[in-house]
Amino acid sequence: MHQINSCQRKYNLLGPRIILVIFFKTFLSALNAQNLIPNPSFEDHKDFPKDMPKDECYSNAYYLKNWTQSGFINNIYYLKDTKLNCAKVDPQNDNGMVCLKYIESCPFEPPCGCANYLTAKLIFPLEIGELYKLTYWVYAKENAIVEKTWLNCIGAYLSLENKKMKVHEMLETEYFFGDSLEMGKWIKVEKNIKALCNLQYITLGIFKNESFPILHRKIPNDALVFFDNINLEKINEIGRAHV
Repeated sequence: MHQINSCQRKYNLLGPRIILVIFFKTFLSALNAQNLIPNPSFEDHKDFPKDMPKDECYSNAYYLKNWTQSGFINNIYYLKDTKLNCAKVDPQNDNGMVCLKYIESCPFEPPCGCANYLTAKLIFPLEIGELYKLTYWVYAKENAIVEKTWLNCIGAYLSLENKKMKVHEMLETEYFFGDSLEMGKWIKVEKNIKALCNLQYITLGIFKNESFPILHRKIPNDALVFFDNINLEKINEIGRAHV
């Protein structure tokens, strides 16, 4: 009985401290696990105009919350469970997704291709020296005509500043996060990133790099790529041991 009472007294003294430590660790774990991407699955949007045509099956990405457009602005925003569903590609998860384009030959000289981009500001900037995991889902639509090297140019780009591309301008960089893709299926891309500076913007799109297509024929040939479920989380100390 004495031992039980002794244990009880120790618990009465240490219990609140134990609870506080558990709470603090849980809080840190939750903080580390926070997705830094706002509106990551493209569910949140502004109100659509009342005069939108009844046969309209997609919306301009202008209506997306937290994301801004640049480049050749014809970003497309799809919602599966509404009339905005003519993509013939279902979102990877939930209800929304975005569609970006690479156009082989834009209407200007010399033809060098053009693309569009979506950019969001991270909820918090990356912390220097910390490790992060970036994941997203991407679907390149079947296209037998486009040069397949465009699949090596699709991805996500992190930056210090908001990269606003002009209408006939492409974002040229080798430092984006992509992967080996194939057309006609959703593919999950996962990358571990160590922050060397306080990056605070993410841009989705098709980037001009050394693998960029060299064919620029004057033909109507839009190459479509869909993005869904963008996630960027800090990897906590426990997770680092398994990276």
